[in-house]
Amino acid sequence: MDTLHDGTAGTPLQHSKGYLSTILTETIPKAKLSPTEYLEQGNLYFSAEVEDVLLPQVIELVGEKQMVFGTDMPHGDRERFAGQGLAKRKDISDSAKAAILDANPKHLYGLS
Repeated sequence: MDTLHDGTAGTPLQHSKGYLSTILTETIPKAKLSPTEYLEQGNLYFSAEVEDVLLPQVIELVGEKQMVFGTDMPHGDRERFAGQGLAKRKDISDSAKAAILDANPKHLYGLS
């Protein structure tokens, strides 16, 4: 057992537990909204590789208005005409394609 700065016996960890719980609750950023509410505000965007087989599920999960075209350029292993590949996909709605390739990037960069 140690004698701590306050003259009591115990380990520093035993004494810090109450103090840390007080300090941590004061220093952890407090979100005003839930993650879902932030997503619903339209301020978060997700990029995906457009040839990904799970893209329809991602769109369903986060919404087509939250997706942008992820180019990964100038990586050498990237599909050269990925945007055209997305346009040809049959498992993605035309509205999602238009959002990912045009409307969402415009909104994200303040061009609309």
